[in-house]
Amino acid sequence: GRSQLRLTTTAHLFKTLVRPVLEYGDAIWGAMCSKEDMRSLNRVQEQFGRRVLGLNRRAHSVFVRRELGLESMEERVMLATLRFFGRLRAMPDSRLAGFIFRQRCAEVNLNRAKLSWCRAAKEQLETVQLEDAWNLSSPLPEDWRKEMKAAVRAEFEQRDSLEMKEKPLLGLYQRLGPPTVKGWLDYAVKHPG
Repeated sequence: GRSQLRLTTTAHLFKTLVRPVLEYGDAIWGAMCSKEDMRSLNRVQEQFGRRVLGLNRRAHSVFVRRELGLESMEERVMLATLRFFGRLRAMPDSRLAGFIFRQRCAEVNLNRAKLSWCRAAKEQLETVQLEDAWNLSSPLPEDWRKEMKAAVRAEFEQRDSLEMKEKPLLGLYQRLGPPTVKGWLDYAVKHPG
């Protein structure tokens, strides 16, 4: 059209139209994804952010994501994996998927199944200090999703903070944090000063 889209609208369109395509089935393949493949997925999101914000290609990825309110692809993939883990845990043995899941978890406990999705899910649980959820004999907490989201969010906020500490130019941004006024970015980009 004649007028440029607002940045909040553009970010919303990216989240609803592009990201679902990138993440399709990520609960399954995400846990097994290599670091290089994950960097490729993050690059798509970062290139979009840099282009929309009018930044050069050297602008730091944490800054770009936080300005647009986007999570890293690794964080989103981990959330999907652990949500799926919770669904499989809740399935009874009478369902084939639940039965296979428990058998595969038992193999992981015996240090077999080195290439199993269950092993990758267990490692992710350990990364966010939720290894107690691996114990299949006890039920998941009722607020599992909330607890899991909070643990994953805390892990990735810590990673972002460490990454920003390595970049002295982001020191002020780290102290101030991401934008808190709704729609401020739309106004700031069009403002002549």
